[in-house]
Amino acid sequence: MMLSNEDNENSSKIISFRLSTSTINQMKNEAKNKKVSLNSIVSKVLTKYTQWDTHTKEMSVVPIPKFILKQMFDEMEIHSIDKLIESFHEYIKECTILAKEKYEFQQCMLFLKLYFNELGFHTKDAFDNNAYHYTVHHKLGLKWSILIEGLIKKICEEFNEDKDPKFLLTPSKIKISVFLHD
Repeated sequence: MMLSNEDNENSSKIISFRLSTSTINQMKNEAKNKKVSLNSIVSKVLTKYTQWDTHTKEMSVVPIPKFILKQMFDEMEIHSIDKLIESFHEYIKECTILAKEKYEFQQCMLFLKLYFNELGFHTKDAFDNNAYHYTVHHKLGLKWSILIEGLIKKICEEFNEDKDPKFLLTPSKIKISVFLHD
């Protein structure tokens, strides 16, 4: 069956909105500074709104400055991370269902990417040779990397014990490779 443009989730439509001149000027400046089109900026803002902002109240998101979060993790006892992994896993599961309307491995990883980007972390992901590679640059210390490692292990175990994730941890980033078996 062929999908029409109306049915394709990734298709686009031309639509117009009335915005204040100051908003338009700010977005034009942002587009110029980032060397992208105004359309790209508007699309990014609206996508962020629909994928993240509409759910933040239900997700009980509280903005905490990065330096405070880092200090909290630096002072945390290493054995406390296991309990935090359990809580974080349940939270990510609930939020993935809320934001993505289903809980599958790919949807969970997409939500995590969105979550980390919203925290201001630089993320990079790629698929190659039947593996999913995911890097999070966080600069929050080794304990944060250990937390993310535990969370990803738990997610992999939940969906398929054969995913066999590999990790590279540093105090400022974590790289994850998840091997996707057929």
